[in-house]
Amino acid sequence: MKKEIYNLMIELSKVDYHEPLPELNDQFLKVWAEHYSKIIHLIPHDKKILNVLEVGVGYGVLAVMLRRLYEFNVVATEHPSRGYIYAKEFRELMGREGVKIVEHDLHNPMPFNDLTFDVVLYCDVMEHLPPAIISKSLFEIKRVLKKDGYFVLSTPNFARLPNRIKLLGGRGINPPIHPRKVGETFDHIREFTLDEIETVLQGDFRTIRHEYGLIPFFNEKFNALNAVVFPFFPACGDEIYLLLGLREKG
Repeated sequence: MKKEIYNLMIELSKVDYHEPLPELNDQFLKVWAEHYSKIIHLIPHDKKILNVLEVGVGYGVLAVMLRRLYEFNVVATEHPSRGYIYAKEFRELMGREGVKIVEHDLHNPMPFNDLTFDVVLYCDVMEHLPPAIISKSLFEIKRVLKKDGYFVLSTPNFARLPNRIKLLGGRGINPPIHPRKVGETFDHIREFTLDEIETVLQGDFRTIRHEYGLIPFFNEKFNALNAVVFPFFPACGDEIYLLLGLREKG
């Protein structure tokens, strides 16, 4: 699957998004192919999955890959201030691939009926949101997710090894006090450890599986040490991946 994702990213890089893309060298493509592959592998195949929602489509890698691999009905949202979702080539590509794009600001209720989706993807989103908006978006995800559905979440691990080393050296590890804005969205506002994520979920979701992974671009001078430490202490990994289900209320 990683090879297919790698090739898809090259394909998508040729689309005119009306904004500059990151430098897509071989290392970048391999790292993010691994990342997206881990997210996709979290989705179980123990029952028929039809309808999938991706919160925050980005440049469309996950949405398109899920359509091509499994032919899910994929709906993807993005903040209306992100200009690329109106780019002609991007909209045409998403249309050809069968991905429905919905402009949506997470400040507001999601424009979907209750119990609509078998899977909701919330990948690398929560670190960009103020805490109050995280709570609102999780409430909405709970509402639109089917009772036996799956919730897939990924986010940077605040307890990653580079952060621990920087903190030992007396250096700050919090995101900037004034995060960079992209349209009306933000760069990282707050990052989380696994136990903090479980607290934010407020008991509405149960953890089915969690994993950690490495994202070598987080702090490249620690990559070699990260590779040695990670197999023994995975909780020092760069990224947290969670497969969740709704918790039954007794």
